[in-house]
Amino acid sequence: MGEWRYGVWCWSLKWRRNLFDWEQKDVDDLMRCLAEVNLVQDSIDGWLWVHDKDNMVFESEFRVRKLKKWISRQLHGL
Repeated sequence: MGEWRYGVWCWSLKWRRNLFDWEQKDVDDLMRCLAEVNLVQDSIDGWLWVHDKDNMVFESEFRVRKLKKWISRQLHGL
C-alpha cells in the first residue's frame, strides 16, 4: 500500500490484475486525491464524521447509521 520515506508517506498501490485502459483514468484521479491527503507519522488513527442530523459540521465518532441517514437526506433533498 505504501511506506514512509524520510518522513513522507509514499503510496505504492498494487492491483490483483492488469488494469483496463479506461480504468487508468480512475487510478490517476485516485492518486491525485491521495496526493492531497496529509498523513502524519506516529499519530493516532481514526475515523471522523463531519455531518450531524441538521447538516451542521462537527467532529464525532463515525457511525454507519449516521452515514446512511446523511446519504438518504442528500438523495431525497431533506
